[in-house]
Amino acid sequence: MNWCTVYYDDTKSSCREYAKLFGQYEGILCKPASEYIGYPLIYEENSAVGFVFESDKDNVPYAVRHIIWRIIMNKKGQYFLAVTGGNRELTAIRCAAEDLEVRGYEVSNVYSKYMFEKYHMELGISAGKIVSDLENGEEQFRIYAKAAQGMSKKELRKMLRNELKEYKKHKKHRRTT
Repeated sequence: MNWCTVYYDDTKSSCREYAKLFGQYEGILCKPASEYIGYPLIYEENSAVGFVFESDKDNVPYAVRHIIWRIIMNKKGQYFLAVTGGNRELTAIRCAAEDLEVRGYEVSNVYSKYMFEKYHMELGISAGKIVSDLENGEEQFRIYAKAAQGMSKKELRKMLRNELKEYKKHKKHRRTT
């Protein structure tokens, strides 16, 4: 029996690699996003649903966005976003999370290529980390959002500014090597 469904952008090789890795785990069903472009409604019965995509000029690819706009899921399920690269990954994450939030679904976990590179995780290890987080019910994104709500504006601005500096430094370093 499947407990998790992963919709992935099948036009990008990095997303297909992640789908292949997710497919090795028992109970995870991987579905290419391009197959659902013409569907007016997409019903998902699994309790955990993930979206794997590559940032497309600071936006979510149309095929994945189409699924987000039309999917019907359990409101109390676990939802994760995994960005495998591209330009402005953080903006793409924000766009996808906002699209899901408008529909009434709260994202529990967010992953990006930058995060995995920052913590020195390889492709296979990162897919295992996502699966273990879902199985254990760990919700980093919600915990992080609640912690940010408790901060003063000055503290939040300082923390975000420092994280953005590190992100830009990392991107610049990746371009030069």
